[in-house]
Amino acid sequence: MKFRLPTPTSLFWKIFAGLLTVILVTAAAVWGAAYYSSRQQEVGQLDLRWTGQKAVELALSIHHFGGRDALIEWLKSDVNRRPTVYVISDDGSELSGRPIPKPALSSLEQIGKARTGSENPIKTIEIDGRPHLLIAAREELPPPRVNPLPFFHIRFPTDVALATLFVLTLLVSTVLALYYTRPLRRLDAAMRRFAQGEFHTRASPGIAPADSEVAALALVFDQMAEHIEQLVRRQRRLFHDVSHEVRSPLARIAVAVDLARLDEKRTKQCLERIEREVDAIDRLIEGLLTYARYDEGPTLQKTRISMRRVHQTVLEMLAFEAEPRQVRVLAEDRLSGDVGIFANEDALLSAVSNIARNALRHSPKGGTVRLRLQESGDSVEWACADEGPGIPENELEQIFSPFVRGSKESTGTGFGLGLAIAQSAVRAHGGLIRAKNIQPHGLEVIISIPKTPAPKHFGSPEEETRP
Repeated sequence: MKFRLPTPTSLFWKIFAGLLTVILVTAAAVWGAAYYSSRQQEVGQLDLRWTGQKAVELALSIHHFGGRDALIEWLKSDVNRRPTVYVISDDGSELSGRPIPKPALSSLEQIGKARTGSENPIKTIEIDGRPHLLIAAREELPPPRVNPLPFFHIRFPTDVALATLFVLTLLVSTVLALYYTRPLRRLDAAMRRFAQGEFHTRASPGIAPADSEVAALALVFDQMAEHIEQLVRRQRRLFHDVSHEVRSPLARIAVAVDLARLDEKRTKQCLERIEREVDAIDRLIEGLLTYARYDEGPTLQKTRISMRRVHQTVLEMLAFEAEPRQVRVLAEDRLSGDVGIFANEDALLSAVSNIARNALRHSPKGGTVRLRLQESGDSVEWACADEGPGIPENELEQIFSPFVRGSKESTGTGFGLGLAIAQSAVRAHGGLIRAKNIQPHGLEVIISIPKTPAPKHFGSPEEETRP
């Protein structure tokens, strides 16, 4: 995946700044607490390191060149600090009269004169003929020193150490920010590819389940992408099918026009042919408009209607049309009482009528079409079964698509929009439609529509009011 530099306002920089701040503040707090808790114990103690030795040697030099008075003046000055030098006589008093820190006296009693010598920070000199002991003690916290490599005996200047620690903190913050924003960057890349027309792009396979929030968002994106891809594929197929369906009648119209020009005696016949083809195109366009209108379910005006009334209307229509074809129509009403649904009656009648007529068209002479109305949980179920050849199992999922005709289609001259219109109308009502083959032969189409409590009187002015 190609890395893109984050924009100044991106989430990467917000996370980076937050991590950097947290790391720096936490490191400073921990270091400060550790430093002061460890160094506080050194206040008042003897300074036996090179700093104490240098301070004692300076006191010796001042006494050597300036004498007793110069030494006392230096001992009392502000220069004598970090560490502070004390000159102790043999009777335990300090030469300049200052009090000696008790921790330093305790340490001095423990080590005695074992640490005296040319290389040690405890020295003995004679002042006015009396021996005096020079010591150095820490009365203040030493200045903080930063060591970026605490496990090595390497000392760095403070500014270099701080710069090194800051660079390390930047690197850690960058790595953590990149790690935390990686799933978002992958989701962003998938969305950009999808926006560029790669509708097969999916985001969830590249995001680990551990990133639960982003993984859930990626799953929602994949569902949206799947839906959009299906819509685009469906639209492209629809354009192709419409152009194919329109091209055939237009070709026949062109042939009729040419024949009329060549033979005036056939003009009337050609005009009749043109009229039939124009009617076919008109029916096609009307079917497409109906399909599109029902596909936009939320725009349908709905009211509470009786499902039993819809069932009776379809039964009467089908019985009338089946008589010339010598097909029987059997109806079964299993409702315990009248059931109301919130629907657009014209759209719902169009759906069930298309299904019923489709069943009638596929029924053989002397066959039977069965209609069934019943309740199923929170829905009302309407079914229509014929005794035709049925549909191959591998084609059942496609029969509700526009311009799809079963491979066993042998009658009728429709465009394959009837079941597609029915599906759009049913979905616009929040319902489901499905088809299945029945034994020994035939096809059953089942519609489920959510039911609402039936009103006392269907068709009353209050019930027919549009929402």
